[in-house]
Amino acid sequence: MTNQFTTRALKLADLQAAAALLETAISTSPHYNAVAKLEEIAAHTPAKLQAQLEVDALSAIGLFEGDQLAGMVVSSVDAGLLWLGWIVVGEAWRGRGLSHVLMRAFEAGVAQRGAHKIWCDSRISNTASKHLLEQYGYVVAVTLERHWYGLDYYLWEKRIEECSKGEPETYDAAPKNALPTDQTDWQRVEATPEQLAKAVLRRGIKPTPNKEMLNLRVDNDVLEWWRARSKGYQSEINALLKAVMLERQRQAR
Repeated sequence: MTNQFTTRALKLADLQAAAALLETAISTSPHYNAVAKLEEIAAHTPAKLQAQLEVDALSAIGLFEGDQLAGMVVSSVDAGLLWLGWIVVGEAWRGRGLSHVLMRAFEAGVAQRGAHKIWCDSRISNTASKHLLEQYGYVVAVTLERHWYGLDYYLWEKRIEECSKGEPETYDAAPKNALPTDQTDWQRVEATPEQLAKAVLRRGIKPTPNKEMLNLRVDNDVLEWWRARSKGYQSEINALLKAVMLERQRQAR
């Protein structure tokens, strides 16, 4: 059985619940020190969120199950750049892949916000957020050691034109605990074949020189689709298979 979720821009009536959700996620995160947590919580009070929404209606997008706020994504535009601040999922809704829903909802609206690039940071220690960002085509622009709050970060970027467009505003979530859970839904994210395919086709994986001939039977429509993509479709198929292998190896560690 699945549950239907919807995404929409937050309204004034949502802001108390939104600030509480952010405070819980930030205060329980294992990736930030006490000073960082206090300042981040102070930066996301109901009043601060309201001020953001008055400037940019898409700066805070909520994920709702019925009328309950299950998660949210916070972002802001500055000097032509779109800063992806937080993606959080409430504890009761974790383990259903909802961080992917929030990422897609965020990216679906970026083209109308007057920016040419998205950027964000993640703690180097947060390998799961690194994995999620890589799945959606974000690339590390620079590594920052002993930076904000004396902590180590990756700084990520992605061009607006590479984002998804027209994503649906409703989503049928997997049953609870169908996916692995952890401190936040950015952690222990498991890639689906479709997400791996998008990552490979968007960014590519460099082939290795050592290859072996193989007779492989595939469905006609699958082969026709790959052939229509490019002359190098065999290398792309190999790259996708390699991505699946690397992902399964990562999960097994």
